[in-house]
Amino acid sequence: MIRIAIPANGPDLTSEASEHFGRAPYFVVVDVEEGKVVGVSAVKNPTLEHHVPGEVPQLMAKLRAKVVACKGIGPRAVKVLEELGIEALVTDRNLRTVKEVLDEALKHLGVTT
Repeated sequence: MIRIAIPANGPDLTSEASEHFGRAPYFVVVDVEEGKVVGVSAVKNPTLEHHVPGEVPQLMAKLRAKVVACKGIGPRAVKVLEELGIEALVTDRNLRTVKEVLDEALKHLGVTT
């Protein structure tokens, strides 16, 4: 199973993908197994009001994400994610929805759905 976390402005796959990792209101967490989405959940960003660098990557580790797919992320967050064994995948900024970001992430990972 692959768990992918996607920063979002809403709690589901049809939501707009957030422009930046640490300042996203939500993280949509998608479980993919054998090319199929087997679970979708959402977590509110607990540091949204008081963003502290490094806390969101720790949240991703607690959620057991293997990949964070986002339209924008700072180099410090990428470094912390990598140190935690989580791949940071920066997607095309023109993608609008969480589903579009997910589809690009799956292509990058070689997963066919």
